[in-house]
Amino acid sequence: MLDLSHNQVSSIEGLQAMQLLSCLNLSNNKMGSFSSLEPLTLLKSLKVLDISYNEIGAHAVDTRRYLCSSPLSHRVGSDWSFGEFAISGVNVTNYWEAFAIFKDSKLTQLDIIGNVVAEEEFKFFWLRYYLRLSGLMV
Repeated sequence: MLDLSHNQVSSIEGLQAMQLLSCLNLSNNKMGSFSSLEPLTLLKSLKVLDISYNEIGAHAVDTRRYLCSSPLSHRVGSDWSFGEFAISGVNVTNYWEAFAIFKDSKLTQLDIIGNVVAEEEFKFFWLRYYLRLSGLMV
């Protein structure tokens, strides 16, 4: 367990070295988007993540950095299904950044309360694609 809550953290570069980390508390910090959580993609043991009360979704995302990695632009070899999103009524463009960060995660609990992105549509998106999650707090 690593508790970095209440520290004005806006970047977690370097955390990817903590390969055995299973529980991370980043609540009440300055994380501005899901892309700021990119180092977590390398933490294969991470099960519990608290990113509540940050600024996720409050700032415009610079999508230029994703022009080549967007699941919307590369369908080959991806389990991304645009058709499923269109049918379910979820606006895929709002959440592909979260999908890119968490698609291979082993999270069982995620707390995003207090972020702009913590809305019912995100909850539906998350539950649709991450059914193994035992706890989602929005």
